[in-house]
Amino acid sequence: MGAFLTESISAVKYFSDAEQTIRFNLKTNSVNERAQTYKRWWKEQIRLYGTKIDYYVRNFALSATDKVYGENTHQGYHPKASFVMLIDLSDGSLTYSQYGLVSDDELTAIIDIETYQKSLSTYYTAASASEPKAGDVFQLTEYGDDRPNDRNGKIFEITERLDQSINEINQLQGHYVFRLKARRNDHAFLPNLTPEAGSTQVSDTSGVGPLTATEIDYINDLDEFTINAGLILDKEPAAGLIYAPAKKECFFHMVKI
Repeated sequence: MGAFLTESISAVKYFSDAEQTIRFNLKTNSVNERAQTYKRWWKEQIRLYGTKIDYYVRNFALSATDKVYGENTHQGYHPKASFVMLIDLSDGSLTYSQYGLVSDDELTAIIDIETYQKSLSTYYTAASASEPKAGDVFQLTEYGDDRPNDRNGKIFEITERLDQSINEINQLQGHYVFRLKARRNDHAFLPNLTPEAGSTQVSDTSGVGPLTATEIDYINDLDEFTINAGLILDKEPAAGLIYAPAKKECFFHMVKI
């Protein structure tokens, strides 16, 4: 058998002619490997070594967001969905901020794309558009279900979502999983999300909490909210004022002195 000689064949011409057979990263040649090997491998790893979590999709509409302050008074969370994720937890990791060193819990999580979309597609306009986003939260329910003193699983808020990291999760250029980064959630009293049970951290809640009926009327452009003021002289009520801005009505009363 004669030897294969390359002197008369240019590399460019050779690879151009043999495009469909010899390029290792040609995706059309690795459909079965991606679908039947790596996709199933990721599902198996998550199922074997993952932990069950409760996932809450954040309900956020850009059209309802204040253009100046960036606040959305109608935001909250959809009802939870439970499934298994692969978790790499770093308890009390140190980060540096403008306030100095901050110790907070952070984690990296892996969830396969197909499981996520099947579990949460009802909260999106299209199943193909369903993917984790910053602001979604999840609770480590299985990991924390037997914590002492009636505490339960820690709650984390997603800060980053990746579907491409070629050296970690994209074997044969396929897309099988989402890789998430999250930090310990600071409870913000948003609808459909309860705080961690047994949390005894020191805090001042005098200026936070669920909105009152008056505040809800105000942010929803209803006309039933009022501004109230009173005057006290010598520890006795002297005057009172009620102003309804939406109705442009004002009520005033003064006590005879």
